[in-house]
Amino acid sequence: MDSTTSGQRKLIPRGAMPTALLQQKMLSIPRADGKSVSASFQCDSGFGDDEELRSRSIERNNEVTSLHSVEERTENLSIEDPETDTRHPSSESQDSSLLKNEELYLNYAHTNDVRYLLAQDHVRKQLYLQDDDGDTALHLSIINMKPMETDAIISVAPCRECLDIPNDLKQTPLHLATITRQPAAIRRLLEAGAWLNIPDRHGRTALHLACEQGDIDCVKEIVRPLHDKRWGDETNEKVYNMLHERDFDGYTALHKAVFSSNVQIASYLVSLGANVNVQDGKSGRSPLHHAVEAGNLSMINCLLYQCHADPDAMTFGEVTPLHIAAGRGMESVVALLLAAGSDPSLTNYEGESPLNVAASKQVITNGALMLKSLRFMTW
Repeated sequence: MDSTTSGQRKLIPRGAMPTALLQQKMLSIPRADGKSVSASFQCDSGFGDDEELRSRSIERNNEVTSLHSVEERTENLSIEDPETDTRHPSSESQDSSLLKNEELYLNYAHTNDVRYLLAQDHVRKQLYLQDDDGDTALHLSIINMKPMETDAIISVAPCRECLDIPNDLKQTPLHLATITRQPAAIRRLLEAGAWLNIPDRHGRTALHLACEQGDIDCVKEIVRPLHDKRWGDETNEKVYNMLHERDFDGYTALHKAVFSSNVQIASYLVSLGANVNVQDGKSGRSPLHHAVEAGNLSMINCLLYQCHADPDAMTFGEVTPLHIAAGRGMESVVALLLAAGSDPSLTNYEGESPLNVAASKQVITNGALMLKSLRFMTW
């Protein structure tokens, strides 16, 4: 598409982008059929998981790929800043550029590897420009679940910061790879240097999103630096800290795992060092409080007996999980908490014990058995 076409606008600065990218004019991203890409959709929630594409993506990720030949040929390519370099290009530089592009064309013809085409200067300049929704070609390839195109675009990224460009919904490519359930794309992004702990507009990191969706495969890819020696101590520390980061609603990744009723993810996060008794930022509820409120017996059992959660953990109002279970007439949950050692004599900030709460007229229950259990434990 001709760069002089009317109606174009300047790029909007996003994040710590190089000056060169910020000064470029918006250009449409060409498709194979010659038309320009103008993405009008915004990805904000989970997409249906195409098992075939996902399987193909994972298999491709596990193959021994040879990216070095492309990267070695393109490592010295850089985007010139047209505002700071006002010199007229010499015929020598033009000849050099033509020779370089000619070599890339020949390599593409020989290998049929599209990365050689993408490595051309004028193409690289356009791949990480943003459309009206703030999406780059990398965003779009991930949204459309195109693993080969995603891998190719990542391999010719001019700089690491390009991998973390957020769209208008504050979603980076890593967020989108998590939302669309593509663990292979997550691994490729992390290997290329994408940041893990960038929050979206709701304060959610990629780990929050993976736990929210109950996707154990994506969770394992996101926390891979914790047990993979290829990453240094600095990255390991960032991943560990991400286990305890809260979103704008005050929830950690473990809270999200409890909300999604995924016992496997909850126990896995705790095994990595997540605090099983962490309080949310709103009321001070621990994951056990939330599991009790949901009446999720399998999650309660997991937190109590596998993760060793404190059965008497208190909220900001000194409410224990037993207070909640007794107040809602949850006989099975009360029995499970008492068996785990919950203290029925503890009082909340109003001076009420779980027995007082269970005996309240506001509790609609057939609580004879529950009251007997509480009285027995009180004796």
